[in-house]
Amino acid sequence: MVETSDNTFRHNVPRKFDRIFKTQPISFANKNDIHKINTGNKIFLPNSALNQLSQMNIQYPMMFKITNCQNKKSTHCSVLEFTSPEGVVYLPLSIFNNLHLKPDGHGYIKLENLSLEKGTFVKFRSLQDACVDEIFDRSILEKQLSSYACLTKGDIIEISFKGNCFEVHVKL
Repeated sequence: MVETSDNTFRHNVPRKFDRIFKTQPISFANKNDIHKINTGNKIFLPNSALNQLSQMNIQYPMMFKITNCQNKKSTHCSVLEFTSPEGVVYLPLSIFNNLHLKPDGHGYIKLENLSLEKGTFVKFRSLQDACVDEIFDRSILEKQLSSYACLTKGDIIEISFKGNCFEVHVKL
């Protein structure tokens, strides 16, 4: 700690993680289970982000607000790995879609750590003609949702069921 002129103490450690990253599709990560990690909202960050976050007093699991720098659209995510190249974040397609980003490697996002309250209820609306309640039973839906660390009202998520992929809108 460093004493400042007004007798308060200042830590050299930042209290807020707030960085800009170039976006690339998670397929650039060269992982074997790409289909599994390309759904959901868990991202890959560079090791320098882990170094910075580990020095901060943050809540676990690590949650972030992720914002498209161009259109200011935002959603929430968590981190799966710290293995992306410096200055780059690997995003699953669902985040590209919800932020209205093109997965062409030319987009930029702002990432900020935050604490989220644990949800107790969620309501979905199917974007197809089929009714969500008639298609999914609870155990299948819970298994599909395990690839999401959190849900953001207004996002569209994909649920795979019996070889079909359904888009659902997070209403509440």
